[in-house]
Amino acid sequence: GGPLRRQCLVCEMAASGGDWCAVLLAAGHSEESQFGENLRRRDSSGMHAGLMRTPKALTPIGSTPLVEHWIAQFNACGVTDFVIVTNATYAPAFREWAQAKGYPASCVLDDGTASNATRLGAAGDLALACRSCEGLRGKNALVIAGDTLVYRDFNLAEFLATPQEECSGCLMYYPVSSLGETGMRGVVELDSSSSRVLRLLEKPDPTTTASRFASPAVYALRHGLIHLVEAYASSRAKQPVGEWSALGKCMAHLIDQPGVTVYGLEVSGHFDVQSLTRYQELNTYFEHTLDARLNTRDASVVTERAHARIGLMGNPSDGFNGKTVSMLLHNFHAEVVLESSDRLTLVRHPEHDRTEFSSLVDYHRYASLNGYYGGLRLIQAVCKKFAECCERASIDPSRLQKNFRLSYDTNIPRMVGLSGSSAIVTAAFRALLRFYGLSTEELGIPKARLPQVILDVETAELGITAGLQDRVIQVYGGLVHMNFSKEHLDSLGHGVYEELPVELLPPLYLAYNARAAGDSGKVHSNVRHRWMEGDPIVRQGMATVAGLADSCAEALRERRFGDIAALMKENFRNRRLMYGDEVVGARNIEMIELAAAHGMAAKFTGSGGAVVCIRDFGTGQADVAAEKFEFSPAEEKSIQESFAAKGFEFFRVQTALDETAPLLSSPDANREKSSEGDRVASAAASVSTSRHAKSRAMVLQID
Repeated sequence: GGPLRRQCLVCEMAASGGDWCAVLLAAGHSEESQFGENLRRRDSSGMHAGLMRTPKALTPIGSTPLVEHWIAQFNACGVTDFVIVTNATYAPAFREWAQAKGYPASCVLDDGTASNATRLGAAGDLALACRSCEGLRGKNALVIAGDTLVYRDFNLAEFLATPQEECSGCLMYYPVSSLGETGMRGVVELDSSSSRVLRLLEKPDPTTTASRFASPAVYALRHGLIHLVEAYASSRAKQPVGEWSALGKCMAHLIDQPGVTVYGLEVSGHFDVQSLTRYQELNTYFEHTLDARLNTRDASVVTERAHARIGLMGNPSDGFNGKTVSMLLHNFHAEVVLESSDRLTLVRHPEHDRTEFSSLVDYHRYASLNGYYGGLRLIQAVCKKFAECCERASIDPSRLQKNFRLSYDTNIPRMVGLSGSSAIVTAAFRALLRFYGLSTEELGIPKARLPQVILDVETAELGITAGLQDRVIQVYGGLVHMNFSKEHLDSLGHGVYEELPVELLPPLYLAYNARAAGDSGKVHSNVRHRWMEGDPIVRQGMATVAGLADSCAEALRERRFGDIAALMKENFRNRRLMYGDEVVGARNIEMIELAAAHGMAAKFTGSGGAVVCIRDFGTGQADVAAEKFEFSPAEEKSIQESFAAKGFEFFRVQTALDETAPLLSSPDANREKSSEGDRVASAAASVSTSRHAKSRAMVLQID
């Protein structure tokens, strides 16, 4: 115990890496996993087609196979022996990889199984390695699930140093962000004074344990435990493999044995990739946050992103004390980069902030597509607002002395109601927080109030008419049910925001028309005046639309996806009644009608120019299974061609949990006591690091 003892153990381990053999368990049949299913059904672009034939351990993270990131860590610790346990399907791929890298053929162990039905399971494969691998003879075992990766700022030497004479092994643990996640992980109960593991529970009922620490499948086992692993597997060989073969169940059994003492080492968090979307998000995070060695990029360069959003139901009532259900859209994002500089420089975007044109015709084309305002005014306004927030919070001016060069980019289609402006503002505010090492707590801004601060950048600073919906979803991430009633705004200073699991969403599609350019502030202006004057059509229409958001949230929870189509149609009908066809626009109406012609209900994602679509099976079809809402690749291609013929884009919606959202708050501050309107349950929250963590690290897993 104690820092000195731990330091000695690390030094001891660094000099004795030869005492260890790493066992990477990579015999899962990827094509039969959820990830494989996503690749078959959702990769309509074909960009990831090669992954269908790729073992998870060889899946590229960045441009480097996952397993090679581990091997780099082995080398750094002096661990030269490793074995990859795989199946008959993937053994040739691993052998080819090993030969290309110059590793001996003996580093690949084939368990002989060819399908999920005949699998040995992770514990069975570990037992096979214990029996068969010469490299394990007389050595300790570093056991790693082959679909798991730990960032390089995790100290592997420290982890391997822990199981010395006083203990039998070591595992990792991290704090989970929700009760739901507790029931999906292996959960460890610890002695808080010593970090000794008391129990490991595999996917427990959250009500049966007070622990909120989960353990990824990375274990350091002293040699004395090896025979217990073999005994565990052999005694259960005749039982159904699904009942005992999970690695967590095996580890739980070992921990329960007399004389076995296992300790835990805390890491900062966990990010698992359960779908194609999550894999894409992982690579995006890797690309923009980590360098080629999985180290955090130079702190002098800060990059932040914010995604586009879809108003799924209830908009435009968010600007009129109403309610909405909103979601992030992974397909598009805005990005802001801050680099240390001698002078503070705000860089014009070469396309979005043009002031020179080849001709009047060229300018007309540009203005028709982009309007009269680019992103520079947004950047200027957010910098001013950020400085005011710092001044109001009495931040020491010396903390704001360093300068930056700020540039931005966005691939969010302009002026089609996908929240492109607020994405730029949100990304910029995040980047400024990170660049100056500040948190929203230090600025005195509770998370539920932050959307209003971001909204003020556009409304108070620039006079843009807008609502809170966009800013809330870009702060909270995922899928959120929002209530902006006057009572809540007056009493709380913000709305009430309920986060919903994105897994509740059925397959959705998006269509947009870049030529239907229109400033959302202009679209809202006349309706707001009528609202203020008490126009009964607007007042009743907004109340009706707000109620649809409640109905949508309820339908999602109960998986009554068939009801969503009817709600969408009613939402659009009320918008059309309030705004009139002239404002709604002929092209937008044409897009809605084209969706209907292809068996879909549709509504505006925002102020117009883009619509969210869902298959419509008609009345009385509320309980249609989720998979029925997904078009086949051939159907989707046909619909895309039909929309393209009319000048519209059409594609499948990719949902997103905004992985940078946790950076908005202090990672080591006490978690705010969540009010009804300030519930924070982002699945990406574990990305943030904790000062209490013994080692800064993140676990990535491809399920």
